[in-house]
Amino acid sequence: MGNITTRKNGLQKFFLQLGNKWAIIFLILGAILFSIISP
Repeated sequence: MGNITTRKNGLQKFFLQLGNKWAIIFLILGAILFSIISP
């Protein structure tokens, strides 16, 4: 359980370092990939 929370915190810091623009771009790309993979 602790590893999951630390990973979430790490991802949040990672996205904060990249900036909101990159976070939005990754979210959009992820949504597109998920829609393509899922039937």
